[in-house]
Amino acid sequence: MSAYIIKSQTLTSLANVVRSVAGTSGTLTPAGIASTISSIGTLWSSGFVIPPRTYMSSSMTTFASSTPRYVCDQAFEGCVNLTTVSLPNVEALNFQVFSGCSALTSVYAPNCKGIGESTFYGCASLRSITAPNLTAIGDSAFAGCASLSGTLSFPKASIVGWRAFNGCSNIQSVNLSAWTGVTPTGLSTPWNQTAVFNNCINLTTAIVPALTTVPTACFSNCVKLTSISLPVCSTIQDYAFHQCYLLSYVSMPQCTTIGAAAFLGCSNLAAISGPKCGHIGIQAFYSNSALRTASFPVVTIIQNQAFCECILLSSVYAPNATYIGSAAFYACSSLTVASFVRCSSIASDAFGYCNSLVEGNFSECTYVDTAVFSACTKLATLRIPKCSYIGTGAFAACSSLMSLYLNQVTSVPSLPGGRTTWAGTPLVSGGTAARVYVPTSLVASFKAASYWSELASIIVGM
Repeated sequence: MSAYIIKSQTLTSLANVVRSVAGTSGTLTPAGIASTISSIGTLWSSGFVIPPRTYMSSSMTTFASSTPRYVCDQAFEGCVNLTTVSLPNVEALNFQVFSGCSALTSVYAPNCKGIGESTFYGCASLRSITAPNLTAIGDSAFAGCASLSGTLSFPKASIVGWRAFNGCSNIQSVNLSAWTGVTPTGLSTPWNQTAVFNNCINLTTAIVPALTTVPTACFSNCVKLTSISLPVCSTIQDYAFHQCYLLSYVSMPQCTTIGAAAFLGCSNLAAISGPKCGHIGIQAFYSNSALRTASFPVVTIIQNQAFCECILLSSVYAPNATYIGSAAFYACSSLTVASFVRCSSIASDAFGYCNSLVEGNFSECTYVDTAVFSACTKLATLRIPKCSYIGTGAFAACSSLMSLYLNQVTSVPSLPGGRTTWAGTPLVSGGTAARVYVPTSLVASFKAASYWSELASIIVGM
């Protein structure tokens, strides 16, 4: 079956039926469509194809036939008394075929390869479907099928459309072993596969071993999903697991990119590891209240608020991070050591209110933005030896800061916020016990520079 049938309009889809039967392919044109009309008529009269709207709003209660191979757009739409369907030889069900069949409880289509857009949309009584040979599932195909329950198994489906199972609130597990999450080659436009299982609130298990891209909002609000294994996945898109409150285990050994808010609100996730991940998006793990450890050995970019308010996060391993975004670790109140030895730039508020932070090591950092370490009340030692820019309030209210290392700078760092940079720290009030370490060759320059001169008594060379 040509994949075109899944999202096409009536005449185009009929032309594709004929092309499929004839074994032909190619770009559809008006002339090409017109040339199929006589063949379509033959197929209709034989019963091989059920034409569009044939039984629309009929009062039938059951339908069973072994003759049809293709069912066209809206053929049974609105048949509110239809309860069971048996189409043992059908290969494709097209656009809205059973949409609005509110009493439909079961469908038997063991040879069906394609289910089109909104085919079962709003079939609120549908409890079971037998279609083990499906290779393509269209947009919103099962959306709103709230009575579907237990396990859905479509192990051959490699294409799954936008919101395909959205709101299927009673399915517990799903097997999509062949689904890759990417647009197959040969389609003229990208296949939108977002929000596939959005609001499947009883889904606990998803078997998706071939998934290379987890689409946007794919499992969003799957509040009972407990674990996910993604052995070949390279990309987790925005909001993929948003508010999966019970998610406690994620395996993603090949993942290179985690999108914005991908795991936001996953409040049961205690540990996360991405051995090949190079990019962590905005709010990726925002407010994950159970997260204790994060290991990303090759990540280079940690975006804004990525781990913001992860209040139990105590260990972060990201030795290759070069950029830490705004509020990336803001209010991570259990973090004790921040060591990012290759980081060159830290954006505003990145570690603000990390009130258990004792030590910071940023040996390659040249840029510390506004309020980066503000209110880190236990921060005693900070190493930013190459820093050339220190923003307003960078260390403000760091009430334990006694040692600041700037010992590899080549010139006196810029201080746009003046004395607000270290307001409320022992650098001002700690007397001779506090130290600012600078290159010996620059001691005089520091002591003569604006605002730095106020720390002259504790500036020492090394």
